Amino acid sequence: MENLNYDWVNSFLSFLTEKHIYCTNESDIDEKILSSIKRILDKESARKYKMRFYENKVRVLSKGELCDNTTQKRFDNLNEFLKYLYKNKITTWYPEDIKDLRKLYRTYYPSFTTLTIDELETLYNYKIDFDHEDKRYEFVRDVFVFMSLTSFRFSDITSFSREKNIVGTKIYKYPQKTEKYDTISIIDIIPPVREILEKYNYSLSRYDNTLFNRYLTEFLEKSGLFNERFIRKKRIKGHQVFLDDIKRYEAISTHSGRRSCITNLISNGFQLVRIRTVSGHTSDRMLSRYYDAFRRDNDDNSDLMKSLDFTSKKKDSLPGIKNN
Repeated sequence: MENLNYDWVNSFLSFLTEKHIYCTNESDIDEKILSSIKRILDKESARKYKMRFYENKVRVLSKGELCDNTTQKRFDNLNEFLKYLYKNKITTWYPEDIKDLRKLYRTYYPSFTTLTIDELETLYNYKIDFDHEDKRYEFVRDVFVFMSLTSFRFSDITSFSREKNIVGTKIYKYPQKTEKYDTISIIDIIPPVREILEKYNYSLSRYDNTLFNRYLTEFLEKSGLFNERFIRKKRIKGHQVFLDDIKRYEAISTHSGRRSCITNLISNGFQLVRIRTVSGHTSDRMLSRYYDAFRRDNDDNSDLMKSLDFTSKKKDSLPGIKNN
């Protein structure tokens, strides 16, 4: 704790944006750190322990090169922790002078993809003949569709219960303690939503977010769906990083469900203020960040261009010009 200071925070933030190796030798890790990690993982599942340690290697949690948005979140969490230490007289350093460091990591809007209603129908009706014994692919597919039809976040899935969230034919999604969401959302239970709820006895939490996304990606890859070209965008310390193109299914994650729901509602012409009663956003500005303006159903911009075509207008419609 005594080593916490401006230089340490600056070094830590730089570390987050650097590219790291995927794994390292146990012999290269400080013994105290190694024993702490093993002690923590001893309380977790054998699967998590095995994922972190194998043979004499240790998998690193992050490959680094975190984008500016993620680094900001790490910074804010660290800043609150440092203030807590100072308030409780654990350290004598107050982190007031690190505020300018946050400005190095500029907020940007990431590129993302969403699914149309037709694509969601295709996904939900897709027959899976390559699943595992535990039907993991079917489960993540169904829960993803559920999120796409209810605007659920993954955290809403993990905290969802029939007793707490369902009243009659509606789902009540309660506010979270964040700037973006502070209102109750009321969602009507449409037939496919009820079908999914009943299929899993109203219990939708089986995997953590990382494992869920892994199985979802595996399923989409095996299904052959959504193989279009997708261009990613990223910023590190305010600078644009050019990333290789990926297939569209690789850009689909749990949060794509919530974004798909909001984009489909906006595309159907509903007012933002009404959509917010479903999404739980506190402002139209925050809601609009979830709108996918570049998906395939917006490819036809011919009406926009025709409005600029002066050659299509009749000459007599122009002032001062008459036909002979």
